[in-house]
Amino acid sequence: MPCPAPRRFNESVTVLRLSDSSILVTPLGIYINNEILYANVYPGTRLSQKAPEAYEACILFPFDVKPFYYSLNIGKKIETRRAQNISTPCPRYDGIVVEAVITARAKKGNKLRLALTPLARYIKGEPKPYSREYGCSIELLIALSRIKFWATSTRPIPCNKLVELFNTVTGSIQCILHATWDEEVHRLALTAAKEAEKWLLLSGCA
Repeated sequence: MPCPAPRRFNESVTVLRLSDSSILVTPLGIYINNEILYANVYPGTRLSQKAPEAYEACILFPFDVKPFYYSLNIGKKIETRRAQNISTPCPRYDGIVVEAVITARAKKGNKLRLALTPLARYIKGEPKPYSREYGCSIELLIALSRIKFWATSTRPIPCNKLVELFNTVTGSIQCILHATWDEEVHRLALTAAKEAEKWLLLSGCA
């Protein structure tokens, strides 16, 4: 049965079903221990406000990096399909799919840890070899999310940290441009970089 690898965070695009029957699409780092999947939700994020309401999840570990951009509303709106075992829809892209229910929540320091019990695991589509554009895109999107978090936070803004994060953005762009000739990935990455620059300017740290 396909499964995320243990002893590391596995990057996913996840659709969560909330208690009011609405859904939330989000990137989510997942790790596994004894067949249970776990995700850490950090305070101050959009997900932290919704995670206590979530009860089902369709988790996709994509073979292609584009769904990560779509999940952050960069480029196309993310597409979904009907799941096999749960009411929550799944991202309509190739990858390892895990349909799960959220069986526990626990506070761990300042974060909330979700435990997800798989009901079904399967592969959709054909796996692809790893390309550097994948890892560099993940670093770019994490840096963007953190810049936006600090720029919109009521806490004092650590400008040195934001500048460091923006340096990660610019370095990731160069990596992506050299790693792939896919013009859509180029457009998505440049759009994300412009978004990061906008939030950096709004933070007053530029």
